[in-house]
Amino acid sequence: MRTKHTFRLPPDLATKLADYAARKRVPQALIVEAALASYLSPDAADRLGRRLISAEPQAH
Repeated sequence: MRTKHTFRLPPDLATKLADYAARKRVPQALIVEAALASYLSPDAADRLGRRLISAEPQAH
């Protein structure tokens, strides 16, 4: 069973996703699922941690 998720993407990322899905002729959900699985895989854990740290607001 699959769980439904709703989220918002920045316009430029949404456009890239739509374009890629159209070129590959696959649903956008399939691309998002594959990207998340890849990004959250154990070998990508360090990359995810670095990305989350760099996205945190900086204190002034």
